[in-house]
Amino acid sequence: SSYVFGTAPSLRRYPVFLAAAAAGFVVNVAVTALSAHLLHLAPVLAKTTGVGIAFFANFALNAVFVFPTRPDETTGGPDRGDVGRD
Repeated sequence: SSYVFGTAPSLRRYPVFLAAAAAGFVVNVAVTALSAHLLHLAPVLAKTTGVGIAFFANFALNAVFVFPTRPDETTGGPDRGDVGRD
């Protein structure tokens, strides 16, 4: 989390993280089931589709709800001090 989203782990955000993970699981199962039953995709292709869409859903949920950036953060990453600045 600190590498990707630039924030330290927090017990306050842990329930939100679990909710986002559960939502990602629901997206995975729903997309897999719909792909297999409605689109008649092979099980492996349906599962691959579900995992792919859930990956992006999890990332978006974590970026927006679990590790939101404050408006004053311009780099979006961890503070690196004066490294790379002239």
